[in-house]
Amino acid sequence: MWKTVMLGEYITVQNGYAFNSKLFDADGEIGLIRIRDLKEGVSTETRYTGDYDRKFVVQRGDLLIGMDGEFRCYEWKGENALLNQRVCRLQDFDSELDKRFLLYAINDELKKIEDVTGFTTVKHLSSKAIKEIQLYIPPLVEQQRIVAKLDAAFAEIDDSAKYIKIQKDKLSRLHRKILETSFEVDFPKKRLADVKGVKSGGTPKSSEKTYWEGNIEWFSSGELNSMYVSSTQKKITQAGLENSNAKIFPKDTLLIGMYDTAAMKMSILQNDATFNQAIVGIPPNPHFSSEYLFYALNYLKPEILLERRGVRQQNLSLAKVKEIDVPMPTEIQQQEIVTHLNKSYQNIAIAFLIYEKKLKQLDALKSAILAQELQSEAA
Repeated sequence: MWKTVMLGEYITVQNGYAFNSKLFDADGEIGLIRIRDLKEGVSTETRYTGDYDRKFVVQRGDLLIGMDGEFRCYEWKGENALLNQRVCRLQDFDSELDKRFLLYAINDELKKIEDVTGFTTVKHLSSKAIKEIQLYIPPLVEQQRIVAKLDAAFAEIDDSAKYIKIQKDKLSRLHRKILETSFEVDFPKKRLADVKGVKSGGTPKSSEKTYWEGNIEWFSSGELNSMYVSSTQKKITQAGLENSNAKIFPKDTLLIGMYDTAAMKMSILQNDATFNQAIVGIPPNPHFSSEYLFYALNYLKPEILLERRGVRQQNLSLAKVKEIDVPMPTEIQQQEIVTHLNKSYQNIAIAFLIYEKKLKQLDALKSAILAQELQSEAA
């Protein structure tokens, strides 16, 4: 018989620890697990040089949940590492639970939680919410049968996704080569700090209802997914604009994401709009066309990303963006570069969208299979 259980009654949820960032060093004794490390299961960059309590040491095979951003449970695959803040570990399993079944069941529930969680820029999950997750658990033998079926089905889906990602990587390398060819000439440079009006945005107080659901477009960095953008998921009111650091930027402003995985994501406004503090806006100016700046900064992107700082998240800042030296050819040369790159970019962008759609379809297939297998016979 299947039964309903609360996760916290069957396992222990251990929160991570806020280790002293002053003691992080590439030559440290032990790795430090950040949320971004969970997917690959390997901590490669951040290491710790100080003393630590052994109870925070994660071992291969431990189940970990990232508590910010995308809610997912992962099996740790790397060497021993420290359990950092905003990551929790599941341990002390009940003998009635198969660990891999638990991994699948938790991820099915976390997806439901993520879909209904309100957020502005980053979603947050508490350890209390994790302990209160309700699972439908069959007998151990049935758990093991379901795991075997899911493992086989997901292996085939993962093979398809791997092939698609290889094709995306080939497109990225082609795009990079075309960019590098376009910037072979040693043009004079201009620092973005010398461009008038380069500023970050702001966010009205989320709890003040009169600041939201207006008619002023308000971008988050997660919406910078194409060369041109016009509409937003959320909109603010005039009161929200006047009572926050948000600013209206004109059409043709180039938006640049600064935080974590959105760092150096870029889009050009097709209408006047505002945006949050995780975005820098470069308004139309006499030095660079917006389209040219889009391509020039994409060319410089690998170098710029090395300037990111932070432990939980690797972020840029307004100051770092202003320090960027951008090649500045003549207006005619800029237009020639844009015309040349537009042709290749449009074709590559279309192919990327197709591949992204296929990957989302594979994820949806996984979710459907998972939901079906985790339903009790009574359901």
